[in-house]
Amino acid sequence: MEHISSGRRVAAVVLLCIALVGCRGTGGNGAGTGPPAAVATVPVLVGLSESEAGQALTTANLKLGTVTSAFDASAAVGVVTTQAPAPGISAPAGSPVAVVVSKGPDSVTVVDVKGDSETKARSSLTAAGLVVKITAKDDKSKKGTVLKQSPAAGAKLVRGATVKLTVSTGMVRVPSWKDFHGSYNGNDWGKVLDSTEAALIAGFRRAGLVAVVEFIPGDAGSAYQSVRAGSRVRTGTRVHIRIPVWD
Repeated sequence: MEHISSGRRVAAVVLLCIALVGCRGTGGNGAGTGPPAAVATVPVLVGLSESEAGQALTTANLKLGTVTSAFDASAAVGVVTTQAPAPGISAPAGSPVAVVVSKGPDSVTVVDVKGDSETKARSSLTAAGLVVKITAKDDKSKKGTVLKQSPAAGAKLVRGATVKLTVSTGMVRVPSWKDFHGSYNGNDWGKVLDSTEAALIAGFRRAGLVAVVEFIPGDAGSAYQSVRAGSRVRTGTRVHIRIPVWD
């Protein structure tokens, strides 16, 4: 009988322990559990200003976390462009949400490349984050020399904008010797010839050419110019001119 009584006492203790464990698991006030943590849903912040984003997070029971700035050509200054966590994510109430705020487009200052070679100018502008567009123009300047730039040096442009360059072909149009006249109007024939020669040399030099002038006896039909007027030639080309002189 004593053996049976002892077994019953053990069973009773076991049942009591099971009951106690069950109570702790379901009662809600036991040492192993607590009230469920509050959860908030991350709102959409992209497109809002920094202050608007802060207000939206406060309303959602969250807070504004780290704010960083970055250039962004597609967003106005001060507007949120990215956020973490993403919208719709569940997060513990009061947790921070980090955002990136736009500093607007990244601008660069146009450097002065007028007079530079096309290669040097292109290198300078592309290094600054700009795009180069070339237009060729006949000019007495050395081939490849930048004659004009637009916008001008000092202008502020968005990175990735285009700068237009006008570059010399090194080719010029040949004028006619008849386009230039001496300035002397007196009766001294020698001075007339000297004045005419000086005018021709100066006029062709302005065109980027070298005039070699010779006066020869003859009538008007014997006038000669080695390179036809209107032709395109390399700058520095020599043009021989023979002008008939009547006694």
